[in-house]
Amino acid sequence: MPSSAGLPEVAALCATAFSVGAIHTVLGPDHYVPFAALARAGGWSTGRTMLVTAACGLAHVGSSFVIGLAGLALGVAVLTLEGLEAVRGDVAGWLLVGFGLAYLVWGLVRAARSSAPRAPHSHAHAHAHAHAHGTARSTRTGTPMTSPTSITGRPQPCRLRGRCS
Repeated sequence: MPSSAGLPEVAALCATAFSVGAIHTVLGPDHYVPFAALARAGGWSTGRTMLVTAACGLAHVGSSFVIGLAGLALGVAVLTLEGLEAVRGDVAGWLLVGFGLAYLVWGLVRAARSSAPRAPHSHAHAHAHAHAHGTARSTRTGTPMTSPTSITGRPQPCRLRGRCS
C-alpha cells in the first residue's frame, strides 16, 4: 500500500508549478497582449475572450507536457529538450507575426477596395428625406451631422429615422 508521506511533496510541487506558471504569464506580455488585441479587433465578449485564452493556455501547457513525456519516454536529457522547447516558442512567435502581417495586408486590401471611386447609386429608405447622406443638420442645434463610417470607410445605414428634414 502506498504511503501518504509523499503527499506534501506533491502538493508543494503543484503549488510551485502553479506559481511559476502564473508569474511566467504575468511577466510575459506576449502571453496575453495578442488575445487582448484580437478580442478588441474582433469585438469579442469577455466570455469568448476568456474561453479562447484558456484554450490556448491549455494548448501551451499541454504541448510542454507532451514534450516532457516524450523526453522521459525516450530517455532524453532535459538539456536536449530545452532546445526543442525554445524552437517551439520561436515558431509560435513567428506564427503570430505572420498572422499579424497577413491580417494587415488583408485589411489594407479591403480598405483600398472600399475606398475606390464608385458610380453614383441610390437606395431605398423606409422614410423620406431631402438631404444627402453626410450633410444632414441636427434639428436640435442646426449643426451639420455626418454619417458614421465603419473602419473600412463605408457609410453605415442612416440612423436619422424619423428625424430627417
